[in-house]
Amino acid sequence: MPSRATAPIALALLAVAAGVLFGTPAAAGVPGTLVASDPPDQAVLTAGPPGVRLTFSGPPVEAGSHVSVLDGDGFTLTTGPLVVRPGRAVWQPIAVDAPGDVVVAYHVELSSGGAASGILRFSVGTGEPPAPLRAAIPTGDHGHGVDPISAFLLVVDGLVALGVLALLWLRRPLPP
Repeated sequence: MPSRATAPIALALLAVAAGVLFGTPAAAGVPGTLVASDPPDQAVLTAGPPGVRLTFSGPPVEAGSHVSVLDGDGFTLTTGPLVVRPGRAVWQPIAVDAPGDVVVAYHVELSSGGAASGILRFSVGTGEPPAPLRAAIPTGDHGHGVDPISAFLLVVDGLVALGVLALLWLRRPLPP
């Protein structure tokens, strides 16, 4: 049985363990994967497709998901908003007006809490596979907002830690 002197230490360790257990989102470690794309990566097309369809390992969610489709000069080819299809696919409408290479950069949030991101390339009207990807291709703003659940849990963890520190500081010394 713990003595009165070790009780605050045990309480502090319990609070830290609870903060780690409950403050870590379980789904954050669940990765997502792209399982199919139309057009496929490295495709050689004679005409531009009306859009790009990406199929994932789990159902996508619209919030936080985006697909950028760019030509070889970095200009956007998208013609409308990203559409989340029933099942596991998203659709990004595009218009390819000139022959050349096309780059598809995606970041899609999944309902499992994971996310899938990557880059695909295909060529239109050139008769050859796309050229190697340049080191820097402008992909626009790729910022994400703060996850409200994680922010709330971070504040709760901080308050628990402050409470434990206050209890340890205010505890009365035991008589000898």
